[in-house]
Amino acid sequence: MRQVQHWGVTGWSTEWASLGLESGENEADIGGIGSGFSRVVEPGVVYLKPPVVGDWRSWTESPGSRQRRLQMAWPEDEQPEALTVVDLHERLAPRRANLQPDDDQLRQLDESILEAVRQVDRLHRAGGTLGFVQPDSVMFCRFRDGALQVVFPDVGFAWDDARGLREPKWIAEPQLDCLFEEGARRQNVASLTAFREAMEVASRQTGKERAAGSSALAAGQAADIRMMARLIAVALIGSDEVKRWCGAGRAFLAVPGRDRAPDTQAPVWDQAIAPALLDKIATAAGLLERLELAPPSTHYLAKPPVPPPAWKMAIRRALPGLVGVAGILVLALLAKPALDRLFPRREPHRLCDAVYSGDPRFIRLDELERARDKAQAGDLDAVAAYWELLTVAADLPVACLGQLREEAAMMIGAQALSIPGRLRDEPMTRTKQVALLQQAFWLAAAAEQVHPASCRRVVGVLLRQLEARGEIPASTKPAGVGGVHAAAPGTEQHSDFERRSDPSLTSQSPNP
Repeated sequence: MRQVQHWGVTGWSTEWASLGLESGENEADIGGIGSGFSRVVEPGVVYLKPPVVGDWRSWTESPGSRQRRLQMAWPEDEQPEALTVVDLHERLAPRRANLQPDDDQLRQLDESILEAVRQVDRLHRAGGTLGFVQPDSVMFCRFRDGALQVVFPDVGFAWDDARGLREPKWIAEPQLDCLFEEGARRQNVASLTAFREAMEVASRQTGKERAAGSSALAAGQAADIRMMARLIAVALIGSDEVKRWCGAGRAFLAVPGRDRAPDTQAPVWDQAIAPALLDKIATAAGLLERLELAPPSTHYLAKPPVPPPAWKMAIRRALPGLVGVAGILVLALLAKPALDRLFPRREPHRLCDAVYSGDPRFIRLDELERARDKAQAGDLDAVAAYWELLTVAADLPVACLGQLREEAAMMIGAQALSIPGRLRDEPMTRTKQVALLQQAFWLAAAAEQVHPASCRRVVGVLLRQLEARGEIPASTKPAGVGGVHAAAPGTEQHSDFERRSDPSLTSQSPNP
């Protein structure tokens, strides 16, 4: 026995062997005594012989094998040289640039494919269907005299999950999954249903009875036309190119456009393969007529187009994505006004990123911002007004309020340090000088409590200026002076410098 690598896919193993009669067999049951193919199938795999009569290579069950071993007799004693649709492509593709119309392999390509379609037409007319088909499911064989024999070794085989324990590998891992429209498992179920229906229909007597109740069979025969178109495509461009067309997890349902499949300009594509895939050819006889007018060999004789430059291919591949992105951007721009109305954007205030528009504190921050701008460009009175607003803004976030008060303390320090120069250079009455010093001292003393580094030196300078004029810091807040430590009714607050200058204050505890 010799193992056969390619003779269908639905067997667990296939061997070339000598066939002989066993006990209880007769010669007619196995198609003759001699050599042939012996197939072993997995548990649950059933064989329902197609209803074709005449020269159709079918299988017979070996008695006693419990439907696990089948035989196909062969009229010659040597294993035939058999080609698949993939082999047809692999032996022609490397020679394509030098092929001539009278090439013998081109003639064999046309003869093989047209004969395969004729056999499918015979099968359909007899009331059968191909069922589970892969590239190795169509074998092109030659006898010694050169005669062509097309064999479909998988017709009639299907796996019945009610009888089998484990799914066969040819369903779980098919050769070319994209040939199936709904996957290998559903194709197997549809095949089993169609085979059983074909046997039931074949058992009826009249044509009217034969036509009744054959929905699964009709669907299977229509799917056979599309399957044959896919197998012809594999014979012309190879299985790798078909996989590239389909991509991962997708079925081969139509011939892609010329941008993805530029080498499909021969007549056979437009007149036979593409229409068959789109159900515009209803019968095997119709497909045969198209192929006779536009033979498969026209593909290999057509000059392949020059591949576009790499940059052009990159643009073509990226164009769908770019169009999609552009469409999304346009929709986003058109929808933005409506979204802004439905969901107004909340902007944080520039003085405090923890307060957003719509918050009542946002208005208070606007007021503080205006006062801050005036304080940065104004005099001590503007800074005092800004400080006054900060003293009543206790509801602002602590971090924001602390930063603003520290900044205002720096402003107070800068303004207070300029007062000695003003007193020296500007003509001013003593009363006004004292009032200015008292106001600056109180502001600096309040700022010192917030940010000691900014006003500690300033308080000492102002205190000495007051002492030089025979004055001491006022015991009450001067009019118009604000501060975080302004005295509440009935209380007084004193800075460290006040307590040092007036010993009577050392026994009093300052407010925190």
